[in-house]
Amino acid sequence: VYGGVTNYEGNHLDNYKSQTIYVKVFENSKHIITFEIQVDKKLVTAQELDTKARKFLIDKLNLYEFKGSPYETGYIKFIENDDKSFWYDLMPPPGNNFNQSKYLTMYSDNKTVESKDIKIEVHLTKK
Repeated sequence: VYGGVTNYEGNHLDNYKSQTIYVKVFENSKHIITFEIQVDKKLVTAQELDTKARKFLIDKLNLYEFKGSPYETGYIKFIENDDKSFWYDLMPPPGNNFNQSKYLTMYSDNKTVESKDIKIEVHLTKK
């Protein structure tokens, strides 16, 4: 999987501090939970934040349950300080149209965001 690289020098917060990023989760358009992600960088990749968010969703909401996820579709949305946003699919659409290369290269742009300004939303649709 591509992406996930940021500069080390000058990118860490001072005095071993961390930045809290809040992730709001919506299920069928209803806000169900908010959780925190901690980072120690000024600039962080979308891939790192996505990975941390997915881990929470897997552990707490069974996002990718072995016997079948309770969710049919979902995406993670990143909202930057200027209200511009971008998103990534959390799972392929239903059916047989899985595009493997899309998921292997989804972070190829190595998109970075400012940890102090980013907002994250996860939108899930139940089966």
